[in-house]
Amino acid sequence: MPIAFRCIALGLLVPVLGTRMACKLAVVARRDLQMSAGKLAAQVGHAVHDAVTGCPKAKLDSWEDDGSMIVVLQADSEAELKELQSAATRLKLQSFDVQDEGLTEVEDETFTVLAIGP
Repeated sequence: MPIAFRCIALGLLVPVLGTRMACKLAVVARRDLQMSAGKLAAQVGHAVHDAVTGCPKAKLDSWEDDGSMIVVLQADSEAELKELQSAATRLKLQSFDVQDEGLTEVEDETFTVLAIGP
């Protein structure tokens, strides 16, 4: 199991305050693309926006009640992001992928970031 997935599993599933589970949004960005800080921030922002606007109201309310926690992680490749996305699907967690438009640093339709949750 990749390190990033173990981190996501811990971030999403570790009990907080006894038996209650904290609701988090995990955002995983590709390290191999070597995006600039600004590009990385924009891609993470797109992922958070997609996750929040695509989230059912009850889940969104729960996430906000828990403090709107966001965990940002790194993946080593597109293959690792796809593996994480498949794992999220198997676990019935919503996920949102960000495909870049290719206007600045990376090629068109490059899978840059994956959001899982909230």
